[in-house]
Amino acid sequence: MVAVAESKRLHVESFLDLIEGRTIDFSSDGYIRNRLDIIEQGAFLEQDAVTNLSAHLKDNKMPLDPDIAAITILNKAGMVVASTIKSAIGKDFSDCEEYLQITGNDLTVFTHHPHFSVYHGINSLEVVAPITSMINGETTGMIINAYSEELINKITSNRKGMGNSGEIVIGLKDGDDIQFINSLKYSPDTATTVRIPLHKVAAEPMRLALEGNYGTIIGPDYRDIDVIAAYQHIPSMGWGLVAKMDKSEAFEPLKLLSILALT
Repeated sequence: MVAVAESKRLHVESFLDLIEGRTIDFSSDGYIRNRLDIIEQGAFLEQDAVTNLSAHLKDNKMPLDPDIAAITILNKAGMVVASTIKSAIGKDFSDCEEYLQITGNDLTVFTHHPHFSVYHGINSLEVVAPITSMINGETTGMIINAYSEELINKITSNRKGMGNSGEIVIGLKDGDDIQFINSLKYSPDTATTVRIPLHKVAAEPMRLALEGNYGTIIGPDYRDIDVIAAYQHIPSMGWGLVAKMDKSEAFEPLKLLSILALT
C-alpha cells in the first residue's frame, strides 16, 4: 500500500505539473497577447480581435492538448473576451476563485480544486495564468484552461496490485469536513457529495495526509470496514491521498500460512 500510494501521488503531481506548464506556455503565446492588447485598447479592430482570438484558441491551441475541455481568456477586469465556449463570451468572471487568486496573490499559475462548471457542464479543474502586454509588460488579463475531473479518476481507478478490495481516494479539507474529489469505488455516483467530519475515526488516514504526514494505519474507512491504509500528502494542492485495502483481504495469506503451519 505504501508503494501504491507513493506511485499514485507522483502520478497526480506529474499530471498537475503538466497542465500547469501547458497553461503557462499558452499564456506566453504572442498572438494571444497581441489580440488582448488590441481588445484592451478598445481600438476599432476590437471586434475582429475577439472573433480571431476565439478562433485561434479553438483551431490552434485546443489541438495541442486533447485533454483540454475549454480555453477562456479574461481581460483585466475579469470579463470573458474570448473562449472556445461561445456562450461564455461577455460573462463576468471577476468573482470566480481563479480570477481572485491570480489578481490577489500575484501568482504565475493557479489550479482550482475540481468543482462543477456551469459553462463546461462537468466537474473540472481549471488552471489559470496571467497574460502580460506586449506593449508595456503589465498584466492585461488571464487564460483559463479547463480539464475534466475524469483525468484524475483515470489515475485513481487503475488499481493494479491492490487486490479485489483495493481503492485510492483523494480528498481535501472543506471546513470541518473531508470532501472526496475522485470517484469512489464503492459509491461512484456520490464522490463529491460524500463528506466525512474530520473528527471521525474513518477520517484519520485522510486527516493525517492533509496535515502533511506520510504513513500507514489500520482502521475503518467511509464504509465502516477495517482497512490497511497508506496515506500521502500532495502539497501543491493541499490534497491528501489514501491507498487502502480491506484488512480481511490483506491478512488472508497469513491465515493460510497459519492453517498450513498447524497441519
